[in-house]
Amino acid sequence: MRPSLYEVYVHLVSLAALAGTIVCVLGGLYAVIEVATPDLTMKDYAWAYHQTNDRYWQMAGLRHDSNTGRAEPDARPPEDELTRRRLESFEVERGTVRREGWVALLMFATGLAISVAMFRVHWRLARAFRPPRSDPLPPVPPN
Repeated sequence: MRPSLYEVYVHLVSLAALAGTIVCVLGGLYAVIEVATPDLTMKDYAWAYHQTNDRYWQMAGLRHDSNTGRAEPDARPPEDELTRRRLESFEVERGTVRREGWVALLMFATGLAISVAMFRVHWRLARAFRPPRSDPLPPVPPN
């Protein structure tokens, strides 16, 4: 017997909801890693320029003039002041990564809830297309 268009629709939506569930679970796991250890998921360039005072100063030591568009080097502060600024900037960057992780976690949790709800509804509809169960076969006697 050929399946109806409605039956194909129900099964395709169930399959799409299942795929969405898998994507949301895997994305949520990555978001949890982002929240728990932001150093692992931080962008490479942000990680690199926070590792030494010299790299940090190459990035942060330019003052931009909005009128001319030129960047002029600022006077380099003492090493202890530069280290303090670099570490503060690094903590801000870690907080940014953590916040992005929380936002992603919220999005994936919402997507997971929607996918599970869609799957449950359409899977129940799909079960209506199954033929009714017949009585099980009698047990086979041992030889």
